[in-house]
Amino acid sequence: MEPLDLASVAVGALTALSTGVAGGAAQRLLSGADRVAQVIRHRFAGDPGTLEVVDEVTTAPTQAAEDRLTLRLARQITADPEFAAALRDALAEANPTIIQANESGAVAGRDVRVSGRYAAGRDLHIGGPDGG
Repeated sequence: MEPLDLASVAVGALTALSTGVAGGAAQRLLSGADRVAQVIRHRFAGDPGTLEVVDEVTTAPTQAAEDRLTLRLARQITADPEFAAALRDALAEANPTIIQANESGAVAGRDVRVSGRYAAGRDLHIGGPDGG
């Protein structure tokens, strides 16, 4: 997985912490996201600016914060193979299903996160299990 892709998946896992969802696959993602957060916080322990962005992404994420953290993580993943391996291992605990589609379409079921400048979908249900 490319550094930017790995960073994006890690940020997506951290964003899941802000939702407080629980049950089944979502609970596994949250458990894995906790581990991802630990790995990132350990690596950036001496960088209060990055830790502040991690806090924002895990509590009240914005697209700007997610983008900033993704870029910081991608740079570190590229420079530090041990950090990249630790992040991959932490993400493996979450067992996420990753589907990447560039300049094309994709079909996905269950919990799906779509982000980007132009993102569209069909039969989208937004909200929790009760539809709210």
